[in-house]
Parts: sequence; structure tokens; C-alpha cells
Amino acid sequence: MNEPTTFRAKALDRDIPSADVQRWLSFARPCVTLAPEGDGPAAGEAGGHPMLPAGAPDPAFAFAFSIDCAAVPPQATDIPLPEDGRLLFFADTFEPEFGSCGEVRYVPAGTPVEERELEDADPRSVLHLSLDLSLPEHGDVKVELANGEELKRVWQDAGGPIVIKEIPGEVEVKLGGYPEGWNYDPVEVAAQTAGDMGWILLAEWSADYLEDLDLGVVHWLIPREDLIARRFDRVQVSVDMVG
Repeated sequence: MNEPTTFRAKALDRDIPSADVQRWLSFARPCVTLAPEGDGPAAGEAGGHPMLPAGAPDPAFAFAFSIDCAAVPPQATDIPLPEDGRLLFFADTFEPEFGSCGEVRYVPAGTPVEERELEDADPRSVLHLSLDLSLPEHGDVKVELANGEELKRVWQDAGGPIVIKEIPGEVEVKLGGYPEGWNYDPVEVAAQTAGDMGWILLAEWSADYLEDLDLGVVHWLIPREDLIARRFDRVQVSVDMVG
């Protein structure tokens, strides 16, 4: 992990004001991104059929992806993920309604599972993990940070984990950090519609094969205390797109 002292020294060497550096650091949040491309460890799967306990009910929504929690390094994100087991994410991207257009299933480690065949399964791909850094750069969460783009590159040059890209990949998942979207802050909307319960972004998903979405992104939101308690019945799901 990048040492802030090294980062600060490199930033000051580039004549970036100390106040800009400190403000940038105050907003930066650790997160992880997962995508089919990359040389990071396999930490999940997108598409295909989900692996569920034999007695579990069928999901009401399409399967998006699953995460192997044991493959996510401790403290790699700003959220209290389970140490092991798998998280499975489901969503309706055809007729989404804020809050109730998806769900999350947690399968503890060691639970016997079997493949659950669902209709209209998306292509299956293995997701590789990259350590990343999240900043408030999109939609209603955007904050103007002086020298922000230059500081991202300084962070990278100093050995800090960050994924800098111009075009989203075929499939991309993010765990933790700030939500990225177009029209609203889903964390704020969850608090307004479901009550202020300390909502956080659990996961975010975009995939270019979601033909029904125009540059769409799906967010799964959860109260922090629920995630600590491994309680997923109050998860709120939103779908945002251009327009």
C-alpha cells in the first residue's frame, strides 16, 4: 500500500500545493475493481449460472456476478466485507425500480452448493481483482479536487494502487468506494427512501452486454451495520443510465 509520506513528497516535488494534496487524500477511499482482463488473482465470476444451496429459493432477478470474499485482501476496501464465503449479486435491468430491482445472497464458506440453472444467463467470465482507489468524480457525488488528475498519477508513480483508464471494460465490478453514475447519488436516495441507516456502496456493476441500458450502472447499497452482521435482506438496488 502506498505510504502517504512518499506520495506527499513526490507531489510536492511536482510543485503541487500541500493543501491540495491533503484535501485529495481526505477524499480518497480504498476499493477493488474486478474485470475479465488483467493479471490479478481470480476473485469472482460474472454471468453463467449461480452456485446456490440446494434448498435455497430461486432468485427473483437475473444473476449478475459472484465474489469470493476470501480472495479480497483485508482492508483492501473501505467496507466490512465477510472474510470468507461468497456474495452473489442479482438485478433486474429491464424494468428497474429503485430499491427493489435486485438482491444479494451470502453463502458462508463450507456450505454445500449446486449450480442453479436460470433462464437468459449471460456469458460466463472469471473476474480478476485489482486494488484501486475511489474518488468522488461522477454524478451527484462529484467533488472538484484541485490537481486531481495529476495527483492520481503521482499516487500511481509512488506505488499506490489505482486503476486509471479512459474506457470501461467489457465487464467491471467495484466493491466499496464512491458510487459512479449519471443522474443521482444512490446512497443519498437510499437514505431518503428507506431511512437514514448508514447506507454504503457494497458493489457496483457495469457490463457492455447490457443492451437494455445506455451506459448503465447497477448499485447494491446496504447499511454498514447490516454488512457487519451479514444481514442482506435490506439491500437496496438501483440502476442508473445516461438520460
